[in-house]
Amino acid sequence: MRNGHLLIAKEKDPAAFIEFGPETDAPTGFGPESAREGGAPWPTGEGDQVFVPLAVWMPSVKLQAASQDFSDLEIGPDRRLYLLSDKSASIVRLGELVVNEWVARADQVWELPTLDGKPEGLALTRNGRAIVALDTKRASGNLVLLEPPIAEGAQVARGLSRRAHRARARTAGSGSAGRGSGGHRGRGQRRGDDPGAPR
Repeated sequence: MRNGHLLIAKEKDPAAFIEFGPETDAPTGFGPESAREGGAPWPTGEGDQVFVPLAVWMPSVKLQAASQDFSDLEIGPDRRLYLLSDKSASIVRLGELVVNEWVARADQVWELPTLDGKPEGLALTRNGRAIVALDTKRASGNLVLLEPPIAEGAQVARGLSRRAHRARARTAGSGSAGRGSGGHRGRGQRRGDDPGAPR
């Protein structure tokens, strides 16, 4: 984070978002101005640093239903937080994490199309398209580029396309990039938002 704190997504038992920082710091939460600029150094002092949990946000009922586990957390080109769930096969755009409102809410949810592996990693391109990394036994062909864009920048999609295209994936030690076949079928359906308080 811009202030030198860390925000992590705890995967399960229970799933939660935790802000870490020096013991003397107060939590700040996370909003569009919280992320560091791309390539900016992490603003910490030299030597060993001791971070402690400063704040915890638990998922609302709707977010729990949309994301049974928290597999990966990414910042989009719109500087919003995006959450990947393996068990729910979904991507969620989160609302701001606000201090003294210790509940994380979903602004929008997209279902992933059927994929040939467990979705465990998430990245977003400059134009807001999601790249999902699959946990498979293959050494290549395990990145999937989804369409249309979901993060603001071009336009926000109403839902993921029924098509998913494998992105080129270069493996360590190999001189070639592998590419799988496209056209995986699935339904990318918007499941609504989460404007209300937790139930």
